[in-house]
Amino acid sequence: MTDAPLFGQLPRRQINDSSIDHEDNVLPSRKHADYLIDIYWRHIQPLEPFQDRERFFHSYQALFAGSLFNENERIFVSTLNTVFATATQLQGHLPREKREEASNTYFNRAWTFLRPESIIWEPGSLELVQFLLLMGRYLQCTNNPHQTWMAVGSAVRIAQSLGLHVPEASSSSPHARDSRLRRHLWKCCVFMDRFAFNLSSRVGLLLIMTF
Repeated sequence: MTDAPLFGQLPRRQINDSSIDHEDNVLPSRKHADYLIDIYWRHIQPLEPFQDRERFFHSYQALFAGSLFNENERIFVSTLNTVFATATQLQGHLPREKREEASNTYFNRAWTFLRPESIIWEPGSLELVQFLLLMGRYLQCTNNPHQTWMAVGSAVRIAQSLGLHVPEASSSSPHARDSRLRRHLWKCCVFMDRFAFNLSSRVGLLLIMTF
């Protein structure tokens, strides 16, 4: 008997559909966005600290100010929508159906802004690793073990390509903050990889037992 997912079923079309309506291209109001960010930062980030507070809020403010125009904009928008999707599931005052609908909309935006097939062609970055870890964590709460494994596995491979798994000689350089973030993200990768592997193995064992 499998454990029930925390979130509802993620429809396949919301993963595979490459189209997105124009109205789905917009951010929520700043007030509602701030509300969801507050939920995430109080209830999710302390338990699974994938994000760096200074970097995240710098990009967040710049995005709403219309000044976030660089190579990482799509990654941040995808990260932000995954944060919204996760925080929406914690709004206990909303009926489950409404939470699922809103959360799936945010997740669909995240997937559409940063198509998975484009990841292998783009240069790796810490922001991309953070996004994939966050997406993997969201998928863990749905009935999508294979997608969880693939998202986390991609994060690990990109982290390795960036050398996050290689111990640095010193953390006293001017880039000590980056060094700490790199070490921290690698620890997150190892933890998530083991968790995803155990999840995948458990599902595989259950499938074998059914035959």
